[in-house]
Amino acid sequence: MLPILKAIPATVPFFIVVVCWFQGFLHMYYSFGLLSWWQSMMVMYRLGFLADFSRNEMRNTTALSQSGDDWETPVDIVLVLMGLSMSIIMMNILIGVLAESYNRGWEHRERLFLLERSRLVLHHFTINSAWDKCPCTCVKRRVQSEGGAHHVWFASARDPSTWGEIESQYDADVMNVHEKVTELRREIREMHEKIMDKNQV
Repeated sequence: MLPILKAIPATVPFFIVVVCWFQGFLHMYYSFGLLSWWQSMMVMYRLGFLADFSRNEMRNTTALSQSGDDWETPVDIVLVLMGLSMSIIMMNILIGVLAESYNRGWEHRERLFLLERSRLVLHHFTINSAWDKCPCTCVKRRVQSEGGAHHVWFASARDPSTWGEIESQYDADVMNVHEKVTELRREIREMHEKIMDKNQV
């Protein structure tokens, strides 16, 4: 989910270019005076984004039969230019931009998860701290009753094959850290004893 949410904002600059391109063709088609502004926009939207169009609808054959004007050639020019440039080129570029952004998000999915989890934890403690500083006594009692601990437990993913085992890689990592801390304490104690011996001499 996070890679998808990361990929969507990356398409905003491209959509700005697409909107400018779309407005240009909309202005060109609306200047023909065949349809109203809203109808012209919907026709261009269907042509540009959905590749769905009706040539007779774009020419507005009902109005042309009454007025006698023929806008067949200008409408065909708009149809060909916008169909090639926007329906084919722009939309395929959009798919490529989305795919590339999603791939980058997928490669950094663990970092995105950790950042999102940190943001949620910060948001949680910020709200609790704000409620704790509220002068209202009833609010303070409610916040304190929910839990006064200033730490959060996290769940980490494990291989299903290790479920139910007493010893796991996580336990081994904890033991390694414990051994390193014990060794560090021993070295600090030895250094402290040497310093004390030198001072006594």
